[in-house]
Amino acid sequence: MVKSRYKVFSPLEIKGFRDEKISLEDIDSVLSEALITKGITTKLAGGKVSNVYSFFHDGQKRVLKISKGLYRINELKREADILRLLVKDNEMYIVPEIRCFKMLDNIGYLIEDFINGVTVREKLRTIMNVLERQDIWEKVGQVLSRIHGLYKLVDKNGEWLEGQLRIAEINMKHAILDSCEFQEQSPEEMLKWLKGNKPVQNKVCLLHGDFRTKNIMIDYKENMIVLDWGFVDVGDPYYDLAIIDYYFDDDKDRQGFYRGYKCCSYDRALIDYYVKMSKFINV
Repeated sequence: MVKSRYKVFSPLEIKGFRDEKISLEDIDSVLSEALITKGITTKLAGGKVSNVYSFFHDGQKRVLKISKGLYRINELKREADILRLLVKDNEMYIVPEIRCFKMLDNIGYLIEDFINGVTVREKLRTIMNVLERQDIWEKVGQVLSRIHGLYKLVDKNGEWLEGQLRIAEINMKHAILDSCEFQEQSPEEMLKWLKGNKPVQNKVCLLHGDFRTKNIMIDYKENMIVLDWGFVDVGDPYYDLAIIDYYFDDDKDRQGFYRGYKCCSYDRALIDYYVKMSKFINV
């Protein structure tokens, strides 16, 4: 089982974080080490945790993720760990299969299967019919419910939330935050509000940590495959629910999602709380 982020990322490690750019030499080193022929990779849309490429090997299309620096490498390793764990627990239908994860000096790389399909974000852009949209959202809700149902724990003393708030404060003090996220309220004011309005939640579960429509693929069999697990965590399920809430166009989208999710009702106050918290954590 993966550990909560607050148990893994020490204050010293967070303070030493800096976003290191991946050079062409870094890519060549990984390709050579992984025995991938140079010059055949295609850059895909990467995220904060890693640069992402596709390549062909033995006639099969794969995905190569490269991270640089201890902090980002640890996030990529956590992604590799949870992919292995989910496949081992026969949940391979909701994640891509991992082929390997390796570290080489100040670089980490992960190779996984390429998923042929379209993202939920792309799919929803082409659909205006209310019932069709609700059907997609219902399936998205079912997938997240499945993820949240895999590992359920009790956190009687609210340790996860306290740990998240500690990480939030360290990220703020060391200027790791995205200033665009704080146009209406300063980080200091928002963090003070978060500390003063802590919800009493004692149930924690496996979290994706970045559950957005761009991270959910619909493959050719209409399966929902969840990508990009670099922010994986163990905490309040409302953290994931808060992130996906931004992508509902209206209440009908939301109703479709919660019909599939089933496990709890919509709570606007908790959604708002964790939306604010995510600005400090997903950096």
